[in-house]
Amino acid sequence: MAVGELRWHRDRTYGRCLPQPDGRLGARRRPRHPPGAARLRPAVLCGHAHGGEGGSARPQRHRPELPQLARPRRVGAAVPEGPDLAGAIWHPSPNFWPGREGCGVDGIVLHGTAGGDGPSVAAFLSDPSREASTHFVIGQDGAVFQLVRLRDSAWGNGIPVHSRWPLIAERTGVNPNRYTISIEHAKPSADNSDPLTPAQLRASVSLVRWLLAALPELGLAGDHLVERRDSGSLRDIVIGHCDIDSVTRAHCPGTWDWDGYLELLVADQPGGSA
Repeated sequence: MAVGELRWHRDRTYGRCLPQPDGRLGARRRPRHPPGAARLRPAVLCGHAHGGEGGSARPQRHRPELPQLARPRRVGAAVPEGPDLAGAIWHPSPNFWPGREGCGVDGIVLHGTAGGDGPSVAAFLSDPSREASTHFVIGQDGAVFQLVRLRDSAWGNGIPVHSRWPLIAERTGVNPNRYTISIEHAKPSADNSDPLTPAQLRASVSLVRWLLAALPELGLAGDHLVERRDSGSLRDIVIGHCDIDSVTRAHCPGTWDWDGYLELLVADQPGGSA
């Protein structure tokens, strides 16, 4: 068999430079079918031509079925089941991590909003595009909004920067959102210089008191919180956001009478001191 005929039978690709019977390379064109050789049809992908030699049926083209991709699921999902705190306004936020990865709650972190009021802050922290939230928001009128359930991790306490809270150093590599409760206090001024209103102060003290009692009862408290609460060392477990991040959150919660606040927490409470 001549070289050209041999190449024709072995190579089904059209338009390539194939050797001619005299050994020369032919032009880049479809080669002429050698006399007497059986006609070869190009391979058909995903099926074959029906009708045999000379048949007129067109090859079947099958479109492969694409897998159905699951829609991406958010880390958190707002569950409209109501607040933990009776009387709180339930304003569920989708911005949270379900659960606490085995951590108990060992700190209650107080924040100042540096702008806005209770309803607007609750709406802001419930916007999925913000990727931020706290468990509670307290308006200047004393209204309490709950955005995230106590059993879940809100996104309010961020990454520690030059933290002053000793517990941070003891738990290197653990996100503080996993073992804290966060409470925002609506303050109109951009520098958080507003003091709490009387109604806001009463609501805040009442909420923190309730948390100190309810967290152990709900099985959510860590050993650190229970030990410090029982010994009266409340400043070790009731802290400001500035105690976690003393650089970028140095003015959060802003103006705050810590001595007076801690005294109110233990007022009329059996035993202990702030």
